[in-house]
Amino acid sequence: MQEGALLPRPLESDWKWQEAAACRAYPTEMFFHPDGERGPRRKAREANAKAICASCPVISNCREQALALHEPYGIWGGLSEEERVEIINRRERNKRFGLLRGDLETNQEISLQSNSVDSNTNSIAQLA
Repeated sequence: MQEGALLPRPLESDWKWQEAAACRAYPTEMFFHPDGERGPRRKAREANAKAICASCPVISNCREQALALHEPYGIWGGLSEEERVEIINRRERNKRFGLLRGDLETNQEISLQSNSVDSNTNSIAQLA
């Protein structure tokens, strides 16, 4: 896949929702961890960022964009980096399972149709 292939087309309508984002009133450092931040300090910063997201009128737009773009850093749509990775991985597993299951069902359907044709041919041969 080409780098940037996940990026949406640059249309104003695709990004207009960001003007209503609650996070615009806060410093970006609240939503992105500094290098080496761990433990209670990181959890506290993430909790504060998520509290801002919880009251945001465009939380679902933000969340879906971050998931669609596989946003690797920061709190987006009330989700941490780890939470987004978990959701993305689950969606991909479900998609693969669905495709594999669909392929299996299609193969079973073809097999059933083939058996049906064979039995119809045998019935016709017996009538002749």
